[in-house]
Amino acid sequence: MNEYNPILTGKRIKLCREERGLTLDNIAISIGIARSTVQRYEAGTIKRPKLPVIDSIAKILDVDPSWLLNKTNQRNSYYTNVSLCNNSDDLLPTDERLLLSIYRQVNTAGQNYIMKQAEFAFVQKEYQKPSPSASGE
Repeated sequence: MNEYNPILTGKRIKLCREERGLTLDNIAISIGIARSTVQRYEAGTIKRPKLPVIDSIAKILDVDPSWLLNKTNQRNSYYTNVSLCNNSDDLLPTDERLLLSIYRQVNTAGQNYIMKQAEFAFVQKEYQKPSPSASGE
């Protein structure tokens, strides 16, 4: 088994974040930590990683947390070992995955607030996409 290497962990986090088109702020906001903390993980300056933070980062990046910590060389999906997970989230664009991730991580009041905002935007004419018949015929 490999030892924890903060520099390698940081490189892996940054690589995956950039591959997914996410910013430091996207990660930080999604998991409720400071941007500077994500930055320090990427820089390899955190010598004793907090497992809940690594797990949350791995979930956002959809990689095995053990891979981030250099415990395995397999970069499997975060959801590989989750039997009840529906991997259709992988088909969503990055911004939609981020929104879904944020929604899943807030409490019920936060989820209700997000839904009310979405419903408000949905009924406002200026936010609606043109109907297919109006744009194509």
